[in-house]
Amino acid sequence: MGCPDWPKCFDSWVPPTRESQLPVDYQEIYAERGYRDVRFNPVKTWTEYVNRLLGVSIGLFIFVTLIQSFRVRQVSGAIPLACLAAMLLVAVEGWLGSVLIETNLAGWAVTIHMLLALVIVGLLIFAVVRCRPVSYGISGLLATARLSPLFAAVLFVSLVQIVLGTQVREHVDVVASTLGDDRGAWIAELGWTFLVHRSFSIALICANLLFVYRINRATLSHGLLPSLGKVLLFVLALEVAAGAGLSYLEVPPILQPVHLLLAAVVAGLQFGMWSIFRFERSGSSV
Repeated sequence: MGCPDWPKCFDSWVPPTRESQLPVDYQEIYAERGYRDVRFNPVKTWTEYVNRLLGVSIGLFIFVTLIQSFRVRQVSGAIPLACLAAMLLVAVEGWLGSVLIETNLAGWAVTIHMLLALVIVGLLIFAVVRCRPVSYGISGLLATARLSPLFAAVLFVSLVQIVLGTQVREHVDVVASTLGDDRGAWIAELGWTFLVHRSFSIALICANLLFVYRINRATLSHGLLPSLGKVLLFVLALEVAAGAGLSYLEVPPILQPVHLLLAAVVAGLQFGMWSIFRFERSGSSV
């Protein structure tokens, strides 16, 4: 909510850098539009503005990727389809951004916004994997391994944890509006959603350990997938550490985006490994 309007920011295409550049009664103006307690903060405003600029840039890059994908449609017809789906979802994400502003960050909109972003990442990873015209050179034992249910289970557990995390994020906003800057008291007021999210991390850790173990067994611990599995466990450890830091260090502001970013990287790694596995099982890129 650093920019309480859409698509402009404080009714300007380039937001102000100081409060004196806004009308004297700007708070009353936005209060009439349904936004209470609006107060200009240059850091929050420009963070949101840069977020929007990055969103537009991503859309442009994906559009160029879509155009280029038709050059490799002979490798796999799924590549341009994945890029087209990513392009359409970026447009939906832009629309959801306006919904977030209109609803003052409604919890359901935040969750959908996050999940769609992960779907876009997954589609692009899928397209990249399919662009390879030859095998990734993974052990032939992988062809007989029944790993698809485990891939699905691990992805499901991760998505459930991310959804729970977005709900905790929404509760943090509510608690912060009540308790103010007393971050040390926030955790105690978050309720059952936070407790479930924290406890569910155990299931997430166990699922990923089993996942990587089975990958190593299926490939004799050699090749790309086991290497990605090690990266996955490392990033997961960082994510859990960031979550613990949020819980025990009075919700440091820097750890909130770090925790979210690491969760997205974990999901991206999992989906990338699944895409490679499916590529190898198919025996070709078609």
